Amino acid sequence: MKIADNEKVVPPVPPIQSDPQGQSYYQAQAEKKAKELKINAKAYEVDRSLSSSDRILFSKLEGANDQAQTVAQQIRDVDNTISRIQDKVEKMKAALDPVVKMYPPYPVDSEERVEALRQFSSLRKMIDQLTIPPRDDSPEKILGDSSRFSEAGQWEISVGNNQPNLVIQPQPLHPGPGGLDLPELPSDAPDQMLHDAADSVAQAQKILPDRRAGFVADANRVIAALQ
Repeated sequence: MKIADNEKVVPPVPPIQSDPQGQSYYQAQAEKKAKELKINAKAYEVDRSLSSSDRILFSKLEGANDQAQTVAQQIRDVDNTISRIQDKVEKMKAALDPVVKMYPPYPVDSEERVEALRQFSSLRKMIDQLTIPPRDDSPEKILGDSSRFSEAGQWEISVGNNQPNLVIQPQPLHPGPGGLDLPELPSDAPDQMLHDAADSVAQAQKILPDRRAGFVADANRVIAALQ
């Protein structure tokens, strides 16, 4: 068919590129980005789990006995608590950043500064509450401060039949020294104390994934032994 001289030619739209598994090019890129950041890929609207080193293998206990199912739920509860602590630390950073980065600094009695310190202190208390060991032999004890609570420490799981206990090692995430080491800030904290606190929060953000990785490794060893 001949095209008129004044008629615009629209080039054909190229097909969406696909990877060898038939996924769209954009989905593949999203998965790659999610893997690089080691976060849940749902944030990129891709149905993909965490990498195997970051994932607790609960699926291996499907159809297992009651003890194994109970242990799996207890492990899941600890992992959820770790996620809640991580969320609190991120909010601490969000509270401090605007104040620490302000130049010239806010006056000590300014509304913005007082509110930031109030939020920081409140979040620290929440972390403290999340890591107080329960009275019973629950696995949350691995997150607690053994210098304050005798219950804090490793979690041992009896499997019977004269087998050695399974052990999940302590991964302290309390706000004190030996845990996340997050300072207590008075309402009139000076500038240097705020900057030091911001550095402590940054360090806590590095500690958290390392401690969770240790917990995941122990949890997966326990799950493998209970299969």
